[in-house]
Amino acid sequence: DAWDPKASSYEALMKKIEGTGADGVFLGGLLDENGAQVIKDKVAVLGPNDGDVKLYLPDEAALKRFAEERLRFVFSQWGYREVVPPTYEYFDVLSLGTDERLRERMFKIEDRETGRMLALRADITPQIARIVATRLRDAPKPLRLAYLSNVFRYEDPQVGRYREFYQAGVELVGLE
Repeated sequence: DAWDPKASSYEALMKKIEGTGADGVFLGGLLDENGAQVIKDKVAVLGPNDGDVKLYLPDEAALKRFAEERLRFVFSQWGYREVVPPTYEYFDVLSLGTDERLRERMFKIEDRETGRMLALRADITPQIARIVATRLRDAPKPLRLAYLSNVFRYEDPQVGRYREFYQAGVELVGLE
């Protein structure tokens, strides 16, 4: 019996996973009270190598969206406003504030028009710092910014480790 994402309540979610031995949800499956994975997600994998990326089938997509909606709600209740930075930018721009190890793991492509190197974001925090330093430089402080989006990292294939995953967070900037 399918979970109704429109119910969007913790009780409805827990009813759906009742009897599984799970006490919580994370974006890739179900967790027990100690944070251990109880039920591995049932997703189809796509990509050049098995396990690189994942496809969220309807039930998993509903659980993922539920978790995202709850995070956004909690963020907004604390006064954080969402920022959605671009998925890719010029490599030299994304590299600012990113350590060498992470730069090496960025997916890079060449811009056909300019020949400049582009990269998929590997972390959102440096993007937020750049946005604050440029576009929001003169905005009244403190700034409460939230984000929830996908990031991409070239990683060696590992169980439970994907090259595309989701990052959520908040940044409080300019509090004196």
